[in-house]
Amino acid sequence: MIQAPPPSSNLSGQSRPALPTSATPRLLRLPEVIKRTGLSRSAIYAAEATGRFPTRVCLTARAVAWVETELDQWVMERIASRSIEAKAA
Repeated sequence: MIQAPPPSSNLSGQSRPALPTSATPRLLRLPEVIKRTGLSRSAIYAAEATGRFPTRVCLTARAVAWVETELDQWVMERIASRSIEAKAA
């Protein structure tokens, strides 16, 4: 008899369903976020602290990253707000 593999578990030992490879979000480190947004490191952290930028994901005690799709959505929102502001002026 063949048994199904156990579900993935996180570091705390809690079970969670495994994501299909195609659905796994891509994480971007700070240099790539700076490159994509044109913002400085301090501007990114300040905007995040006020809720105006996607929240980072802690990878380790000293490493963070941002979810690519969330960052892309933020960029598209900035582009959309530009169009709305131009019409209002």
